[in-house]
Amino acid sequence: MPPIPTRPRPGAPTARRRVLSHLLSAAVFSTVAAAAPAAPPLDLGDRRELFVDRYLIERLDGASLRLHHPQPAPPPVDPLPSPGAYGGYVYGTVFQDGALYRLYGRRDLKDAPQVTVYAESRDGIHWTEPDLGLYDNPKVPAGNIVLADEWGTVHNFTPFLDTRPGVPARHRYKAVGGSRLRPRAAADKAGPGGLRAYVSADGIRWTRLRDQPIIPNDWGAFDSQNLAFWSSAEQRYVCYFRVFDNKHSPGVRSVRRSTSEDFLTWTDPVDLRINLPRGGGPSRWRRTYEQLYVNNIKPYFRAPHLYIGLPMRINFDRNAPGEIVLATSRDGVNFDRTFGETFCRPGVKGFYGNRGHYFCHQLVQTGPTELSFYTYQVRRWTLRLDGFASLYAGLAGGEMTTRPLTFRGNRLEINAAAGAMGFVKVEIQGADGQPISGFTLADAVPFVGDEVAHVVAWKGGPDVGKLAGKPIRLRFVLKDADVFSLEFSR
Repeated sequence: MPPIPTRPRPGAPTARRRVLSHLLSAAVFSTVAAAAPAAPPLDLGDRRELFVDRYLIERLDGASLRLHHPQPAPPPVDPLPSPGAYGGYVYGTVFQDGALYRLYGRRDLKDAPQVTVYAESRDGIHWTEPDLGLYDNPKVPAGNIVLADEWGTVHNFTPFLDTRPGVPARHRYKAVGGSRLRPRAAADKAGPGGLRAYVSADGIRWTRLRDQPIIPNDWGAFDSQNLAFWSSAEQRYVCYFRVFDNKHSPGVRSVRRSTSEDFLTWTDPVDLRINLPRGGGPSRWRRTYEQLYVNNIKPYFRAPHLYIGLPMRINFDRNAPGEIVLATSRDGVNFDRTFGETFCRPGVKGFYGNRGHYFCHQLVQTGPTELSFYTYQVRRWTLRLDGFASLYAGLAGGEMTTRPLTFRGNRLEINAAAGAMGFVKVEIQGADGQPISGFTLADAVPFVGDEVAHVVAWKGGPDVGKLAGKPIRLRFVLKDADVFSLEFSR
């Protein structure tokens, strides 16, 4: 029997109507999409960009981002003494000051209060503890104490070199330190809790900037290393400190921050987005986020707009071993965790025990191509310059295309390494994705080698000045190669 014909119910769309409806919807969508303003191109200017996140990336094909890891360096012939369970420079701080490297940290003296001690180096490898003669304490024969008798502060005293333009010479060095005081009796004995500010003209002799804390007691927990610095990107001082009540990761060790224009008056604190959900499910205390013991955040000196955090992550479901992870941010509040795995493990001869693997705050350059990190035992680890992570493709090859961007300068410089069978080529496209004549992939001169400052070239040479200020895209084609950073310059 043939099928009985059916008639559409009143108001039901016919096939013709459905097709017309779809076409009309598509046309309206296209019109709306065309009318929607396109996102402005990234303005790179002449700043350096690292491949620690997907900020530059629009498309990956056969390529990926991969994390790199610091490697332990040979110990110096005459290592510094490392008394105490956690080493001789607990909550250590290291920074370069001209031709001198300065190292500060806490030392726990036997049957005596905690003190802040100091060491210095001309190369970041061989360190000495000078006899400063500031305190008469026979328990530290080297006499390298720079701060004592400051209850609560010496526990986590963290200095920095103030690079703010016009800073008075007597305040060239600054520091924060302090603790949260809960019992009334403790506050009566030591004064208000919170973080106090200190200043110095020489990095050795320190005085309080004022008696009252600059970061009040009820803003944080502070029972860790808290730190501050001048941010050239934000044009203000920034302070990061420990909390347990971060609204984005409640109940675990996390971070909060405040900013200031004068180092005395600070803005209301803001909670960071930095803790990842805990791998493997909730902890034995039903915590669902990872525990970050120290924050170790600082602008990367070769790209000051990019904040590098090297917090220590602790696993309390074991014997509280610690490991260093990588966190990065472009606004100082929201941190990218592209790489959830460990950035630096304690090592074969490392410290897998309770809180045994800390990095000092933070890193320094110790060679033309080398960054150095230090543990509290002044054990040194090294990493390639800009080498936290890279754009990578294996022997099968791959490519990456950036989002539209503009730049200043007349040449493109990359920090890259390629194997003998590999290469890196760069094509410059218009914002529409069409290759620009003279800068096509066929014009690109392949890079083979290992350089931290290689100038990219095409058959016509390396000059890209005529494209400055115009929206472009970069297309990287690579094989058995890593690209760590790029920068347009003159």
